Amino acid sequence: MNKMKNYSMMWLIPLLLVVIIAGCENRMGITSTPVIKSPTVSSTDPVNSATDVALNQKISATFSWAMDGSTITTSTFTLMQGTTPVPGFVSYKGTTATFAPTNSLDPNTLYTVSIATGVKDLAGNALATNYTWSYITGSAVVVTPPTVISTDPARDELGVALNKQIAATFSKPMDASTITTSTFTLIQGTTSVSGFVSYSGTTAIFAPASNLAPNIQYTATITNAVKDLAGNNMINNYVWKFTTGTSAVITPPTVISTDPARDELGVALNKQITATFSKTMDASTITTATFTLMQSSTFVAGTVNYVGTTATYIPSSNLLSNTIYTATITTGAKDLSGNSLAANYVWSFTTITAITSYKVGLTSNPLAGGVATQSGNGTYNPGSSVTVTATPNNGYTFSSWKENGTVVPGANASYTFIISGDRNLEANFTAGQSQYKVGLTSNPLAGGVATQSGNGLYNPGSSVTVTATPNNGYSFSSWKENGTVVPGANAS
Repeated sequence: MNKMKNYSMMWLIPLLLVVIIAGCENRMGITSTPVIKSPTVSSTDPVNSATDVALNQKISATFSWAMDGSTITTSTFTLMQGTTPVPGFVSYKGTTATFAPTNSLDPNTLYTVSIATGVKDLAGNALATNYTWSYITGSAVVVTPPTVISTDPARDELGVALNKQIAATFSKPMDASTITTSTFTLIQGTTSVSGFVSYSGTTAIFAPASNLAPNIQYTATITNAVKDLAGNNMINNYVWKFTTGTSAVITPPTVISTDPARDELGVALNKQITATFSKTMDASTITTATFTLMQSSTFVAGTVNYVGTTATYIPSSNLLSNTIYTATITTGAKDLSGNSLAANYVWSFTTITAITSYKVGLTSNPLAGGVATQSGNGTYNPGSSVTVTATPNNGYTFSSWKENGTVVPGANASYTFIISGDRNLEANFTAGQSQYKVGLTSNPLAGGVATQSGNGLYNPGSSVTVTATPNNGYSFSSWKENGTVVPGANAS
């Protein structure tokens, strides 16, 4: 019996040694520690600093990868008007969170959106910092229905790859919660094709659960139940057909052009970085996780969107002057057949030297409507305060300031702003009913003084008081107009 116990102990010792050695290996760094990476906000709608936003617009934010939907609530996704919270509802689908205000927003008003660090991905990693952006509403709701502007495969296309994902691009950002396998379908004859639906930017994608059958016609449908962020439905179902080929496609996509180009010099500080691919990409794979911009070893904050075959990186603020930046698109970017870039695509560029001054140009529309003036000589240092003033001529009233054909929201006839770039502003005037003049004389001149309550110009319907003050030795006798006594008119 004792021998048996000793024998068992001889087995136990090697086992303990194995456990200790394995533990030592991990502690010594032979097994590397996992890198924890925070999710980011890849894009928003409205974008930061947007103006003339529809009063019935919902607010959406797309993340760099899938998030834990239970952490995206009205506590972590908020909308504020000044210091007042805006009530609403929050939903999450795919990689997109949507805030739907309970009521239409106020016109010509600044709103601020925040996504807090309480938002986490499926691995429990939180945003590194709160993500905040602002926009200004316009003056009306939007009732223009969305449309499908392009598809891939195209209508009646032949020889479509068997591993193809089906994409449809809309005319405007959509409410991701309305784009599902119920509203985006694929059928072969009368048989539904099973698959998954995702939405990013303005593109919806149907990914079949398995390869399609060869040499078969398929019908894709997007129903009019899909809605844009203002709640407008498509007018009709959008239906198109295509026919498969005989094989899957495994050719990887490539980046065929960039702007700025590789090693370009003198790049503008407000530049948005674009990359165009050789084929249509899976929009859900084009995010701030796969398209990055760095200044040395520091990531540049920004958002990413994808339209057609072009991805755009939009820095959150102007780039630094005379600085080298490096852009990268990783192999996480995939085409609609699921093929990744063969290797990361990396290029660098250098920004322009510092701009020492900005210019403000002013015009009037119509020219006869009035005069536009500014507080300085037209050239200002960055960060300076500038006031522009629109003064209407007789018979006109000020209506708005415009820049590049767009009304500057909330800008009065006297408009003050902090300059951060060249601006060309147009003062717009509207012809109206002419003002009336009141002229006064005294008879005799030595008899006294005639005064009035205003400056001599009055809008129709205004109340005007004229006063006759006699000099010493004189008394007021009457008011006359065109030689005729004004009946009942006293000195005041």
